[in-house]
Amino acid sequence: MGIKGLLTFLRSYEKKVELANIVKDSSIGIDLFWFIHKSKGDLLWIQDYLEPIIKNATHVYCVVDGKTKKDRVKRKEARLERHKIQNELETIREFLKSNEENISKDEQHVIQCYTDTLYLQSWIPTKKYIKYVIDWLENQGCMIRYASYDADEVLVDLQKNGLIHYIISNDSDMLVLGGFRMIHIYNKTMGGLLSRDHLCKELNLSEDQWDDFMYMCEYIKTDDILLAYSFIRVYKELDYALQKYDLIYPTSVIIPSVS
Repeated sequence: MGIKGLLTFLRSYEKKVELANIVKDSSIGIDLFWFIHKSKGDLLWIQDYLEPIIKNATHVYCVVDGKTKKDRVKRKEARLERHKIQNELETIREFLKSNEENISKDEQHVIQCYTDTLYLQSWIPTKKYIKYVIDWLENQGCMIRYASYDADEVLVDLQKNGLIHYIISNDSDMLVLGGFRMIHIYNKTMGGLLSRDHLCKELNLSEDQWDDFMYMCEYIKTDDILLAYSFIRVYKELDYALQKYDLIYPTSVIIPSVS
């Protein structure tokens, strides 16, 4: 989800903010599925996190992901991973059943904690749960938008069109797609504000160079965000930076043999 390592790299330059204060009298957009997946089926968790934001913002747009080919691949991978975890849980249950008398209470507690963790890892939201969350949000006065594909693009478009001031998400793709004020969540009360103007100043980049930096983050073949930043800072122009990068880190090209 997003560019791996980008939020970690930017954390040194972001502004720590109190969520209720930063959204006060502002219109915001929420990446809803991030909250749904993070909640692991606990509606109270979502309410605790979102109620202070909803109460202080003037307008709240909650965007729901659509379906893409990439999503289908991810869902298939997730199903396989869930099946693997469920098999492991069943193995543990059988072990506990046949060895109950030989396992101490402390050992049972450790095993229970481990199985609880496995269960949470295998959890996916049901349609019923998603509807329950959406119904609650609508009752709070939130506006629900359904994306044809990724919610990221809808949220960025809402911001570019002036309908929202801040995007609330922990997905760095919002920045790569052109979002310019994003808040990512630390906990119930605090978050990190990633403002393009502030980041450009801190990183000594023009807005064009910032866009080039975002492109470079997608282009490089490693998770080294500092490397992407260095190429833009040193070589200035994106085309030149890409040429230099390809010289240093050439892509392996297989030339078909001619019989």
